[in-house]
Parts: sequence; structure tokens; C-alpha cells
Amino acid sequence: MCVPGLGGLLQGSGEDTLHLVLESLATVIRGDTEGGAPWEAHISPCVIQLWARHITDPMLAMEAGGVIEALAAGPAFPTLLVSFACQ
Repeated sequence: MCVPGLGGLLQGSGEDTLHLVLESLATVIRGDTEGGAPWEAHISPCVIQLWARHITDPMLAMEAGGVIEALAAGPAFPTLLVSFACQ
């Protein structure tokens, strides 16, 4: 399940729209003081699945990586990483 709103567009959009959605998500996450932490568990799987479905599109791969990098740069990422490692 993806997040509602902008994140919800990840599942039902065409390729052109996906580029815009991914760019926008990365920008929003970078501007969020929590670094997208509340939504990370929903955003990451959606973005990774999207990347896997469109592996031959280098621009989409770069934009998907930008979302993951934005999440990884957030202040909550070390805590999230530890919680995943301990599961």
C-alpha cells in the first residue's frame, strides 16, 4: 500500500507522470523536517517496485534513486535502519 495523495499516484500513473511524481516526492521529502519518516515504510516499497518494473528507463531509475536518497538523508533514517535490521 502506498501513501495517499502524491504517493498514491505512484501506482496508477503513466510513465510521463511518474517522472513528475518521483521528482516531486524527492523534493517534498527533502523539505520535510522529519525527512519523510512517517511514510518511509510505504514509500520505499512502492518506489522500489516501480523502479523494478521500469528498469530499462534510466531517467526513472535516477528519479527513484533520488527518492530513496532523500529518505536516507532524513534524520530518522538511522533509527529506521536499526528497526529493520532487528526484525
